[in-house]
Amino acid sequence: MNGIDKIKKPEVDTYWIIFDENENILGYGMVTPLQVLSTKETKIVMYTDKDEWKKVLESHKIEVE
Repeated sequence: MNGIDKIKKPEVDTYWIIFDENENILGYGMVTPLQVLSTKETKIVMYTDKDEWKKVLESHKIEVE
């Protein structure tokens, strides 16, 4: 699968945010050690610290629990 970025069964829960070329958020979520995330998007940023992930989302006016 050429051109597909993946988070594949990370060692710990991994939070992610996908940005477009203008730094707008296209999507966000979490992948557990039992899951795989595949995307054709080119800018995916990963976090293992949930609070850091939430702060980035909040800076874009997105609130998560």
